[in-house]
Amino acid sequence: MPAERTLPIAAEHREFTVKVDGQAVPKEHAMQAASITAAVNHVATARLTYVDGTAGEGDFPLSNLDLFKPGASVEILAGAGGDPALVFKGIVTGQRLKVREASAPTLVVECRHAASRLTGVRRSANFFEQTDADAINALLSAAGLQADVDSTSVTHAQLVQHDCTDWDFIVTRAAANGLLVCTRGADLALKKPVLGSPVADLRYGATILAFDAEVDGRLQTAAVQVRSWAAADQQVKPTDAEAPAFTTLGNLDADALAEDAGSEAQLQPHAALDEGEAAALGTALWQQTRIDLACGRVQCVGMATVLPGDTVTLSGVGARFSGDALVTGVRQEFDTTQGWKTHLQFGGTAPDAALRDRLQLNRTATLLAPVAGLQSGVVTDIEDPIGEFRVRVRLPLVNDGDDGLWARVA
Repeated sequence: MPAERTLPIAAEHREFTVKVDGQAVPKEHAMQAASITAAVNHVATARLTYVDGTAGEGDFPLSNLDLFKPGASVEILAGAGGDPALVFKGIVTGQRLKVREASAPTLVVECRHAASRLTGVRRSANFFEQTDADAINALLSAAGLQADVDSTSVTHAQLVQHDCTDWDFIVTRAAANGLLVCTRGADLALKKPVLGSPVADLRYGATILAFDAEVDGRLQTAAVQVRSWAAADQQVKPTDAEAPAFTTLGNLDADALAEDAGSEAQLQPHAALDEGEAAALGTALWQQTRIDLACGRVQCVGMATVLPGDTVTLSGVGARFSGDALVTGVRQEFDTTQGWKTHLQFGGTAPDAALRDRLQLNRTATLLAPVAGLQSGVVTDIEDPIGEFRVRVRLPLVNDGDDGLWARVA
């Protein structure tokens, strides 16, 4: 039997439908473009572009309406008119007006998934005798959100969230347990990456419009060992991680790549972890390298039924990249010129630089520019004139011509 060379989508006319507070936006408001992006460990976003603005009247009638007022609930459905699928649900977060000399004026509406309410404010909190899943569910519940969260095994005597947003805390704790945070339409899910039944077969020469992919074996490792300090024993305690069960895309053996790269073990030192937490962390880090062995994106005609966390089959793209791939990102693009196209991402689950920067102490909240790194100093005085147990320290690389600053451990 020949391989299927079509996508599981209706052949009839397909379109995007936008609903605000449950009501479809009237057809008189012409949508020029739509872009919906959902990727693992990121809050889903949508951008809608409408023709708006009349130069003769000097006004923007659509922008003036309460229709796209920030805070309004938005649903975006795509597909055949009789059976559209929900590709995004969230809230309007803002709007912009664009006027250009050679094109029609437009209103651009920015939307984000309801999980965006977790991203606004840095917080600090303590959790006692809870698993990571318990702490995550508590934060979601406090924000009025529900999610399908896989259970985690380690119960923490104490777990600290310090000076970071609830979203960044959730993403980092999920990553430490090998979970991916996925926004799927209206839903939120924290799940272990598992290849399931493919929702589509994308084939070069038939249904693939564009394809970019790469394999990089440099980060593959044959083992992961987490070393932590055992305070009770006053010694370093190594914990070996279990090999991940994730099946990599293509025909390359990740273990063989690790051997060729000369990587016998990846050491992850940490101050203090119990054995269960160390093992979970090591396995999660190892799993992430397996998922990201093959990274890339594939473009096809518009298809609303695939979401982050789903599985698709890639065919006809060579032995290195053919097989079942875990979808880690979906971007739906529509405009009146190019029509509707779907872009799927696989791999690329490593923490990005933006997340690492946000997790750093919020130094910019101070009144002065921050000073970072180890500083060399010379103690010039130990008698604090105001009795606060400070010492005076001269920093030669800052200013070697004075007696320095008074300082102490807070």
